[in-house]
Order: sequence, then structure tokens, then C-alpha cells
Amino acid sequence: WNHVNHDEEFMDGIMIYTIGPNEDIQEHTVLGSVSSTYTLHGLSPYNTYTFFIVPFWKSIEGTPSNLYTIRTPESVPLVAPINVIATLHNGRTMLITWSPLSQSEAQGKVLGYKVLITHQKSQTSETT
Repeated sequence: WNHVNHDEEFMDGIMIYTIGPNEDIQEHTVLGSVSSTYTLHGLSPYNTYTFFIVPFWKSIEGTPSNLYTIRTPESVPLVAPINVIATLHNGRTMLITWSPLSQSEAQGKVLGYKVLITHQKSQTSETT
């Protein structure tokens, strides 16, 4: 952020408000009138966060900034698919099914699955 007025006498710091994916609000305080950056850790992958900042002096809060909304990057899924079932249709065809991942488990858009097939010490891989 950039300070509009660098009058250190009337600013003790900045409060950063974070509105998370469940509409929970967190407040982070940055002390000092010359600070212009803050690193926020612990954001969840593939979620939307909204931020705004408010300058303060003693117990007096200033005008809030504009809102800034971001979506954090995707990450690898938290879990493997569950309820995997392999059904033999005839001597040469097998149907493999599984339950889809929930949005929170997927941590992004699932673009496909890699199916690893092992038979008598040989392996093949299929992507679907």
C-alpha cells in the first residue's frame, strides 16, 4: 500500500482486515507509520479472500481503503479418491469407478485422474 499522507505524528499503524472463505474476519495490526508491506501466512489453497486496510492513531480509526479480492492458487488434492470399485465385465474389460472429491478435498479443479494398472509384474498407466 501507499500512504497518502506520511504525517507520522498522526498515525500509529495500519490494521489489515481479511475476510476469508467462510466470511470469517481476521484483523492483523502493523505498527509504525512507515510500514508499507505485510506478509499474511496460512491462507488455504483455491479460496477467495478479501482484504482492506485501515490506518489508526491511538484509538481513532481512519477511513478504510478499497477492497481487494484474490483467489489463492490451486494445490494438490488432500486425499485420494475413495470408494474405488473394479468390476470385471468379461475376460478383457474392467470398469473402475470412484467417488468424486469434494471441493475442499480437491483444492482446485480436478482435470483428470491417473489410473495405474498392475498385472503380473507389469504396469500400465491411463489418464482419464
